[in-house]
Amino acid sequence: MDAITRNNIFIENMELINRTMHRHRLLLFALHLDRDDVYQELAIAALRAIESFDPSRSNSIKVHIWAKLQYAILDIKERHKPHGLAAFDRFGTSVWSLELAEEYGFSLVEASFEEQQDSELHLRQALSRLEPQERQAIVLYLDGKRPVRRAEKCSFQTALDKLRDYYLAVQYAPQANQ
Repeated sequence: MDAITRNNIFIENMELINRTMHRHRLLLFALHLDRDDVYQELAIAALRAIESFDPSRSNSIKVHIWAKLQYAILDIKERHKPHGLAAFDRFGTSVWSLELAEEYGFSLVEASFEEQQDSELHLRQALSRLEPQERQAIVLYLDGKRPVRRAEKCSFQTALDKLRDYYLAVQYAPQANQ
């Protein structure tokens, strides 16, 4: 296929890129992606779809481009996913040596029974200081759901402030007694 034909087909089907972006606008917003960057990636995907179109396998180039654009959105989502190990500057899964883990402060020695009890006690005490709606906001956050409504955001922020104050008081209280 020559460049002029490819460009004409691209121009005729440019609305598919806009429709794809509109269809996935909430996802793109949630991933904090720049619209121009996404548009450029989708345009490249559309050009590749035009080049890879095989008339013997499909009757409509428009359907082929649309499918390739949907796959491109999935690829974008996978590259920019906001959870898991990729959220930390795109570190992949890796194996650390024991020495390196200990150097970074990850002790591989199991906590004693007393330390586990103390930890559970501190957690219960911290959560008991929260109002029911604040506790619910924290639990939803730990389940991966962000507060949306104004009241939820307010409850979540208040809960964070209370938990921070409690843990700072607990952390520095033994040092003050020494």
